[in-house]
Amino acid sequence: MNTHTGDVRLFTFFHILEDIRSEYIKARVRISKGIGPKEYKLIYRYNDEPARLADVSVDIEMRYYHLVFERLDYQVPNRTTLHGESEALDLQDDEYIGIDVNVLYDPHHHIFMIQRNRSSLGPSGIESFLRTIISDYHHDFNDEFNLAIVSDELAKKRTFNQSAYRKLHVKVAGLKANGLVEKLRSKSGVAGGVGTVEITFNLDTPRNAKIDEDFAKSILEKFY
Repeated sequence: MNTHTGDVRLFTFFHILEDIRSEYIKARVRISKGIGPKEYKLIYRYNDEPARLADVSVDIEMRYYHLVFERLDYQVPNRTTLHGESEALDLQDDEYIGIDVNVLYDPHHHIFMIQRNRSSLGPSGIESFLRTIISDYHHDFNDEFNLAIVSDELAKKRTFNQSAYRKLHVKVAGLKANGLVEKLRSKSGVAGGVGTVEITFNLDTPRNAKIDEDFAKSILEKFY
């Protein structure tokens, strides 16, 4: 995290996660006995969509905390059989499609290991959620909290060393999304309120076709 003096120091989530885990356990016990409210999970809004911390557990031997975050989606998928007709799932007004992402936290090294699920919360969304948790559970904390992302450089190197690209899927959120829309929209178009943008560049025929390499790498350079 960055402090007001410009120094960087580590913030431990150990006590906060223990408090949350204890609250979740007690709430589930009360629910099982029929004496407590069912609303106990931490809720947060990211890009005007609801998200929640669905579960907190700990591996006793490894001492890793396992966090399950969920983005609650309004878009209802269809269900069908192999040859049947598709129909939308029937959800109540207060029901969502939960799309989860798993996170491991090492309290000894102060490291979050975040699963990548492009349909759920990304690192920036989880960072924002953690910032809210700090604010709720650590009221005297006045510094700026940031996750220092450690990316897989080998994966990035493999991406840029591809000899051909047949499909590119780009998803950006927040300010990057608004900036992208501004560049692509017509002069008379309106881009207000856009939270995320997804663009897919896809070649399906002929089999040996490929996306222009310079174009593909320019997209990767900008959004990787």
